[in-house]
Amino acid sequence: MAPDYGFFDWSPESAEELPSLVSALVKEARQTVGPIYGVVLPELAMSAEEYDAMVSEVVDSTQFVVCGVQDHPNDTFARNELRFDFSLLDKYVAGIDPQPKHHRWMLDKNQIVQYGLGGTLDPTMRWWENNEIGTRQINFVALQPWLTVCVLICEDLARQDPMAEVVRSVGPNLVIALLMDGPQLASRWAARYASVLAEDPGSSVLTLTSVGMTQLSRAPGKPTSRVIALWKDALSSSPVEVELPDDHAGVVLSLSVQYLEEFTADGRTDRKNSGYPILAGIHPIAVKPPSPLV
Repeated sequence: MAPDYGFFDWSPESAEELPSLVSALVKEARQTVGPIYGVVLPELAMSAEEYDAMVSEVVDSTQFVVCGVQDHPNDTFARNELRFDFSLLDKYVAGIDPQPKHHRWMLDKNQIVQYGLGGTLDPTMRWWENNEIGTRQINFVALQPWLTVCVLICEDLARQDPMAEVVRSVGPNLVIALLMDGPQLASRWAARYASVLAEDPGSSVLTLTSVGMTQLSRAPGKPTSRVIALWKDALSSSPVEVELPDDHAGVVLSLSVQYLEEFTADGRTDRKNSGYPILAGIHPIAVKPPSPLV
C-alpha cells in the first residue's frame, strides 16, 4: 500500500438477541398490518452465524429474507456479502449463494469527519474497507410471475462497471440496495442513482441503511436524521423518504402492482404484462417493550 492509504475493519459486538428481535418485529408487524411477505435488513446487519440462526424461522413466517452479512473466513480479509433466502413450494427454504460486494468503500477526510471517526482513523489518509473482492456475481430472483428482484450492496449501486449494464439488460422490477450509509435523503447520492434505474430500465428501487449509521452521520450545518430508507419507482415524480421514528425498530412498506402495456420497437405488445411495484403505505413498527438495539 502507498503510505497515505490503509485498511479499516468493521468489528461489531456480538448481538445474539438480534435474530429474536427480527422475529418479534415480524410478529408485531403482522398484528399491525396483516401478512408480511419479506424481511430486508441493511448492509453488514449480522454475522454469518447470527443470520444462520435467524433465516429458517423468518422465511417460514414470511416468504423471503434479504440481509447484509459479514463473514471472516480468514485472518486477512473479511467478507461483505448479502444473503437472499426464500420459501420454495411453501415448504422448503432455498436461496442464492452468498453474493459478495463488488467494490470496497473508501473513507476520505470528509467522511471520517462526518462519521466522527477521527479518533480511530487518521483523516490525512485514505482508508479502504478491508473486505475481499472475489468473483463478481449478481442474482435475479423471480418471487412472483410479474416480479423479478435483484439486490446490490452500497457502492455497487453507484458504480457503472460492472453492474449497471447487467441490471439494465435484465430490467428487474425491483432493485434493493443494502447500504452502510448516512440518512437516505432525496438530496444524497443514493437517490440520484435510484432515479437513474427508475428511468432506465424502469425499475422500482429501495435503498436501506441502518439507523445507527444515520445517527452517526453529522454533516456540517445539518441536523441528524432517522431517514433509513428511500423508495423511487418509474411512475412517481419524486423519491419517498422513509423515516424510522424514535422508539421503533422497523418499518413495513406496503406495495401494490400497476400493470402497463408495453411495446417492442416493431410494435408487438406484451398484453399489459409489465408489472410496476408501487409504494402503497408506510407503517413504523415498535417492539413492546422498545428494544435497546434501536
